[in-house]
Amino acid sequence: MFAARLPNEAFVSHSTAALLLGAPLPFALEAADDIHVSVPAPQRAPHATNLIGHSRRVAPGDVRVINGLRMSSPERA
Repeated sequence: MFAARLPNEAFVSHSTAALLLGAPLPFALEAADDIHVSVPAPQRAPHATNLIGHSRRVAPGDVRVINGLRMSSPERA
């Protein structure tokens, strides 16, 4: 599992967050095996097989805990 290897500040983001939040996505994004994870800049983006890492500026409210998982807020996703 990726979570054990990620920093505490990491959060699910991009199309992965949108999918978990129930947003409609193009089939190619829904079927993708990759997981998008972001960390606050200037931290280095995480990298692993099937993990796409991002380093992003994070403002208050951009990250929420939903069902026990840190992820982009619905507005950001």
